[in-house]
Amino acid sequence: MKKTMLLLGALMLSAAAGYAQESRQDVSVSASAAFAPEITGNSVQKNTSTTMGLVASYRYLLTPRSGLEVNYGYQQNTQYYQVFGKANGGIHTLQQEFSAAYVFNLNFKNFNPFLEAGPGVMFFRLSRMRDRRTLTQSGIRTSVHSLAAVWPMS
Repeated sequence: MKKTMLLLGALMLSAAAGYAQESRQDVSVSASAAFAPEITGNSVQKNTSTTMGLVASYRYLLTPRSGLEVNYGYQQNTQYYQVFGKANGGIHTLQQEFSAAYVFNLNFKNFNPFLEAGPGVMFFRLSRMRDRRTLTQSGIRTSVHSLAAVWPMS
């Protein structure tokens, strides 16, 4: 009985995995962390906290070779600085990115190269922390991006 249930469960999981391979939609979530070095020069010392980030993507394939992609990215860190050994506070940076793109895929034997192009917008907010006061500055940056990559298929 246990072997039959195990076999039935494995069969259901393989059927779900096979169905997922035929889907026209793709969702991904990635996390990142950047570790910056301490920088010292001209009596100024700058330290950066660990930059934590998140990227979420959604891709819908219109045909087997072309698709549309939407991305959202978020990251934040704090940069601390000292001048002549005296702490002068820090700058907290919060950054968000929204982008959309058209994706063109090519299929070769072991490689899946693609071209991606589309617009994007980046929102950022800087907060200066000094003497228990917070000064805030916001901004928007727009861009058009393109990406080409060769990715081996497994």
